[in-house]
Amino acid sequence: MQQTFDIFSTARPDPSLPVISHFIDIYKKKIHLQPLPVFVEPDLAVKLNTAPRYLLWSFMSLMLNFSTHNFFNGQESTAAEFYSREAEQTVMEESSEGVPAIELVQALCLIALKHLKTQKLNRAWMTTGTASRIEALRLLSYECLSTPRDHAQTRSYWLVHALECLFVPIKTTTSDFQVPDYPDLTLIPPLPDSSGTEEAAQDTVHVTGSSTTEIDRVGIIAHSLRIIDIWGELTSYLHTLRQGKTEKPWSPDSIHMRINLELIDFEAKSPKKLFLCNAYLSRRTRDEVSRYPEFWNRFMVGQLMWHATHAILNHPFIHLSLLASQGSIPPSCFFMQQRIDMAIYHSNWTFRLLEMFDNLMDIVDPMIANAMAGTATVSWLFQFSKDQEIAQKAQNNLNKCEEFLCQVAQTWPHISQKIDALRKLQALARENYRQCSSQGTTISFQSAWFWDLLSPRPSFGANEARAPGLRGETKSEISLKNHFVLPLHDGLGSEPGNPLVGLAVDPFLVMPGELELFNIDSLSHDFFQSGLWDPI
Repeated sequence: MQQTFDIFSTARPDPSLPVISHFIDIYKKKIHLQPLPVFVEPDLAVKLNTAPRYLLWSFMSLMLNFSTHNFFNGQESTAAEFYSREAEQTVMEESSEGVPAIELVQALCLIALKHLKTQKLNRAWMTTGTASRIEALRLLSYECLSTPRDHAQTRSYWLVHALECLFVPIKTTTSDFQVPDYPDLTLIPPLPDSSGTEEAAQDTVHVTGSSTTEIDRVGIIAHSLRIIDIWGELTSYLHTLRQGKTEKPWSPDSIHMRINLELIDFEAKSPKKLFLCNAYLSRRTRDEVSRYPEFWNRFMVGQLMWHATHAILNHPFIHLSLLASQGSIPPSCFFMQQRIDMAIYHSNWTFRLLEMFDNLMDIVDPMIANAMAGTATVSWLFQFSKDQEIAQKAQNNLNKCEEFLCQVAQTWPHISQKIDALRKLQALARENYRQCSSQGTTISFQSAWFWDLLSPRPSFGANEARAPGLRGETKSEISLKNHFVLPLHDGLGSEPGNPLVGLAVDPFLVMPGELELFNIDSLSHDFFQSGLWDPI
């Protein structure tokens, strides 16, 4: 039976349990899996109804941007304004006291996501920074490094850390503290409904199997969090490059090499059950994947972010323009050839996997959108290749990326800024095509548009673009001559039977015995002598 005040008013703003349950269902669809799980409590409705009011108000201020309920009776705007005002005022007051309450951190994360949804990016960044300081304070409060931490504290730390990787190019959590281990939640990879092969049964155990052991389980949460952590390292690196800090990327102590080693270690430590060749994506249906959303969303993040991070780390714009153009940093031809090879390989697989996963689930994760937008700048350069197959794949990748970003922007409108930047680059590409000659072409582009997709700066308001020193529109040029040396003779796509090109073989992660399938043996000193990519 409904209570007499089951209509919203500022005097009686608290929704009933059925109303809360409605918005929890929306939260599970729109927030929990993508972009991140703010809550892991089994009975979230009870928690929100009994937790401090600021947590419920923070939750409602976010969720009213996704759905409504008869409880509000046309007063959604009034309710959203009330919840936002009351939540932010109380949460900021509590935060200033420096008490590391988990509910306070959760409220800050909800408020940050609300600001992201309403395109108030600076507020989102600042709110995330507040949550990060609270978690740093929690780390400082431990008596010793071995102080035990409960699961809730561990999840709280990694929640904020993942949020930082989504918003902030410079992570504010300090690496001087011993951070908690990844959450130990494990899941059992599901077999496809259509699979009955002995080989598949040996590799994977179905979630609903009659008996399972710990050996059947994989730390899928830790798996996805680690690649998000590496992505955060990459975004920080990109930001330092944008500010003009250069290095010899092939040096053992370079940031580039450190991130590359982390990616290699991530691959080496990935459980066999999380190899793409054991996922059987081609045998699965959308309905089947929807039955195990927790597993498949984390699996999708691990796959896409691993390839995208590789593609951007090896970006020609970084290595052949930003770093190789520095007079004090002589180029290593062998190293540069590897970067180009890896950039093509991983950018192509990024968008191929995006298409595969997009056929199986709805992807609206803004972090994935950021990664895809950054990877698109790699394809933007390769569309000018004289190798028609490479150029065509790059153009297809760009089309897929724009379509995907438009899809994400329906849920997270701030992604429309990346769509605009990508379309500007594509308009510039058409101009470059017209200037192309048989001897080669000089690719002209605005580096600021690249940075808008790779590592955007915070905006300082409507007049930010006119503020001196805040945003340069530096024109960059890269000369693409009439030979594209990747591949030189027998690389990607040159042979019809190349196992890496067809969808029948999944490259990430290849089995140890299949490493010969990944063949980069065409490394040549002719890379620079032929004038392939000459930075101007």
